[in-house]
Amino acid sequence: MNRRDELIFWFDQPPKVSLGAFNHVSQHWGNKVMYIADHGFGEHRKMINWNNSDYGDAELVILSDYPNKDEYIKEIFKKYPNAVHIMNGFFSDIEKQLRPYIQNENVKLVVHTERPFVAKRGFSAKQTIKNALLPIKYKICCKKYHSKVDALVVLGKLGKELFESYGWKKDKVYSFMYCPVLQEIDENNETAYPDKVSLLYVGRFNYATRGIDVLMEACKDISNTDWHLDMVGGYGDEADEIIEWANNHSNVSFLGTWPSDDVGKNMQKYDVYILATRADGWNAQLNEALNAGLGVICTDEAVSDEMVTASGAGIVVRAADAKALHEALETTVNNPELVKEWKEKAKAYRHRIKGDMVGDYLIDILDYTFYGKKEKPSCPWL
Repeated sequence: MNRRDELIFWFDQPPKVSLGAFNHVSQHWGNKVMYIADHGFGEHRKMINWNNSDYGDAELVILSDYPNKDEYIKEIFKKYPNAVHIMNGFFSDIEKQLRPYIQNENVKLVVHTERPFVAKRGFSAKQTIKNALLPIKYKICCKKYHSKVDALVVLGKLGKELFESYGWKKDKVYSFMYCPVLQEIDENNETAYPDKVSLLYVGRFNYATRGIDVLMEACKDISNTDWHLDMVGGYGDEADEIIEWANNHSNVSFLGTWPSDDVGKNMQKYDVYILATRADGWNAQLNEALNAGLGVICTDEAVSDEMVTASGAGIVVRAADAKALHEALETTVNNPELVKEWKEKAKAYRHRIKGDMVGDYLIDILDYTFYGKKEKPSCPWL
C-alpha cells in the first residue's frame, strides 16, 4: 500500500459528535491530520461544554481567527497538493469557500454529509415547497459533484439510500455515523430488574425536530405508574412550555443541563433512553445510550435507530405517532424483564460503535478509495 498523504477535514465548526472516530483516524493515519473549521461553536454549544474537547493528534484551525480566510485556504491547497480532503456537506459554509479549489480534478475529495431533510411539524406551504424542491436540488448537486467526489460518506442507511436515489453510484457511497467520544463503562456492572423503570431524554427542547410534543402526548394515561422520566436540556424553541409540562407531571422531572462530557456517565443510572424525533441527520445520543447499557425507545426518523434494530436493544416506532410511542411506553413500564434484556443486548453491542471500530472503517474507506486496498469496506455496526 502507498504511503498515505496528509488528511484534511473541513467543517463549519469544530467536530464534536464525530470525534471518537476522527481522533482515532488522526492517531493512526501515519501523516499530518488537520481539522479546519470555518468558525467556533455557538453560545448554546459552549453552555454544554462543547468547546472543551480533545482533538487527538490533529491540528485544529479556526478560519475566523485569520484576517483573510481565502488566503489561508489557498495556502493549504498549495502547501499540501496531494492531501486527501474530507469536506462536511454540500451546502455548508465551508463548501462555499472551498468551491474554487475543489474544482481541480486532481484534488482527492471525500464528502461527509447527513441526509437532506426538512423539519416536520404541521403542513405549512413553506414546508411543502421545501420538501418538493429537495430532490431536485440534490439531483442537480449530484450532476455537479459526482465526477469530482471520490467517495461519499453518508450518515445512516437512510442517507445512503437517499443519495443513491439522487443518482450517486453505489460504489462511491458508504453508510457512516456520528461517532462521539464514548466514556469507558464498567463492563462488569450487573444488569438488574428495575423496580421502577427510569426513562431519560437528553437534548434540544423543541417540537419540529425532536418531537417533544409527541412524547408529551404519549406520556398521557400510562396504566402503570412505576416509571419516571427525567428531561435534560432546557434549550430550544419550546423550552419554556416543555419545562412547565415536566414540572407539573407527577412522573416527569426537568433536571436542567448536563455538561456534554458528563452525559455518558450520568446515563448509567437509567434503564431506557427515549427519543421521539421527527427528523434528524443522526442522533448521537443513541450512541451514548447504547454505550451506557441502556435500552432505547426511538423513532424511525432518528437515522441512528438502525443501531437499535441491529442490536435488538429496544423498540423503534414511526415518527410523529403518539399512539405507537404510547404503546411502546406501556410495553416498557409493564415488562421489567424486557428492559433487563434490552440492557444486556446494548452491552453486548456497544463495542461495534466505539471510536476505534468506526475510525478503522473510515481509514479502510480511504485506503480503498485512494491507496489500493482491494476489498471494499463493510459497515461494522450493521
